[in-house]
Amino acid sequence: MIWLKNYNSGRFVLEYDPATGKAIEVARDLARGATARGFYVAQGHDLIGVFASPAGPVFFVNRDRYPMKDPTFGVEHQRGDREHRFIARRGGAPVYELRYPRRTDFGQDNWTADEESADWFLWLAGSAAEPQFYSYYTAPLEPARSS
Repeated sequence: MIWLKNYNSGRFVLEYDPATGKAIEVARDLARGATARGFYVAQGHDLIGVFASPAGPVFFVNRDRYPMKDPTFGVEHQRGDREHRFIARRGGAPVYELRYPRRTDFGQDNWTADEESADWFLWLAGSAAEPQFYSYYTAPLEPARSS
């Protein structure tokens, strides 16, 4: 099991099993270990995220996991004035697609200075275009340690 930080809230973490995709979101103070390299967001009934692994970053939607170094995998983001669209594809077929309202609640603190830092989907699409993203997220799994 690993613990992942919620991208939008410091109040929650995700206990995630990289082998099975089993996940449970809990309050941060209930976490039983240090957080691993990665983030997740809760979107409706879905838990979407990315975590570091020895084979590189792994994108997940609930229990489905997709190695981001797979040349047939990719993420794209289309900005709109009122609505954004995020798509994750594998082999050209969408594995996750979301239309969501554009965030306007950024720039009010030190952590969300711009839309890219406030919006996880924008962050991921931009980061996935950078080689250093893949080297940073190529790391040993960090199992949760009891505290």
